[in-house]
Amino acid sequence: MVMRSPAAESVLRLSSRIEILPMVHANGDMAQEVRETLIARPYDCLAVPLPESVSQAVEAAIGDLPTVSVVVLREDPDDDAAEVNPVPDETRTRPSPIASFVPIDPCQGVVMGIRVAMGEGIRRAYLDRDVRNYEPDPIHVPDPYMLKAVSVAAYAAAALPSAARPTPGSQREARIAWMAFRLHELELDYESILALCPVQDWPYVREAYLQRTSYRSPELPVAGPETYRVSAGSFYFVLGELPFITGLYEKRRAELRSDRHLSIDGVKELLLETR
Repeated sequence: MVMRSPAAESVLRLSSRIEILPMVHANGDMAQEVRETLIARPYDCLAVPLPESVSQAVEAAIGDLPTVSVVVLREDPDDDAAEVNPVPDETRTRPSPIASFVPIDPCQGVVMGIRVAMGEGIRRAYLDRDVRNYEPDPIHVPDPYMLKAVSVAAYAAAALPSAARPTPGSQREARIAWMAFRLHELELDYESILALCPVQDWPYVREAYLQRTSYRSPELPVAGPETYRVSAGSFYFVLGELPFITGLYEKRRAELRSDRHLSIDGVKELLLETR
């Protein structure tokens, strides 16, 4: 049983109406934590760190689970890419379009949250700021399996040393300020909001929310989202967990069986199946 400290938990409450849940993407244990939090308390809104432009496509793809797919947002080509391997002017072509994508992965915490909210009739709100070129922000954090023994607040505190402050003027800083603004908007309409937030961003979203940091409006997307099914041969590159483990999570879900320790027990099943 996880012991919770009211003082520690209060750090994750932005106001009487907003509770923040720091999370790691593409992890089955974190997806479980999102699910258990959502069904344990009466929320009337789930706020997720995705831009509004993908909302309809993402929810349609989630409705198609367990079929794995990706929602793709095309981006501006990198004008400098053609200079990496220069070719004669008469044969030079425009760089291929690049894209960012949202994996519709059952072990993705955001996907799990939306999936549960859709099933429970909880309204969804999309917090993130649309950008024309997404800049990824890799981070190394403690293994979310520790959530079996510690609270989310304790886990978030353990991840703080890895949560570097956003660079002034960066895309990350602009996205954080926009998410904080959106939370102020949402609390005008909802009584109880659960806001999912990347674990590296939550202290700065909290800071921006409390300080009412100025924000920049979203950028206009290059194109609308497109949804593609993922072939079985590409599962390993798209899913956060091993495809075999992800399949076990979905099987347990269909059979209404516990999956609390599946991230460990699933590896045992994988070895037995292989043998």
